[in-house]
Amino acid sequence: MAQASATTEDFDYSVGKLPDHLLIEIFTRLPPSQFVVISCVKKQWATLLKGEPFWQAALVKTWPFAGERKRWPGPISQGPSR
Repeated sequence: MAQASATTEDFDYSVGKLPDHLLIEIFTRLPPSQFVVISCVKKQWATLLKGEPFWQAALVKTWPFAGERKRWPGPISQGPSR
């Protein structure tokens, strides 16, 4: 009786079909030391981990109150010119 074994194609089919928002949710639950390892698995994941949505989610997961603040407005003005 032959046993079924998981192949790379099976992995790509099952995990590769997950939407980005779900992958971000999964990845933010892992320790930050694993982010480099994750980015080496698939090019799609490396791109996802470089994106702003991932880092915003990771920031809020680590520091929950960070999501309540407004974005930085930009450079601080030098005051009135003379």
